[in-house]
Amino acid sequence: MKKRVLIFFAAILLTLCTSKISWCYDDEKTHPEMTKKAVQGSQLDSYLKDNFDNIFSLGFDSVVFNKSVIDWLRDGSTAEDSPLCRASNHFHNPPGA
Repeated sequence: MKKRVLIFFAAILLTLCTSKISWCYDDEKTHPEMTKKAVQGSQLDSYLKDNFDNIFSLGFDSVVFNKSVIDWLRDGSTAEDSPLCRASNHFHNPPGA
């Protein structure tokens, strides 16, 4: 039994010492990039072109107030975490869940 516990803790220590540090949370890099990938993988581009062709003929690359739609969405994903009280529960404890 003691041998198994020792092997278990040795494996954990080895994993911690040899693994690279990974940061999932970064509201200035990760969130905008995740938003960009989500938008590119969605049907938003074709939806904008099909339903709002006179305004968004370029889909999410259309420019509104000197910024593309995709850039507005990326900026919004960063702004959603500021101020801290605004973002305190939106991932971990959504209202009504």
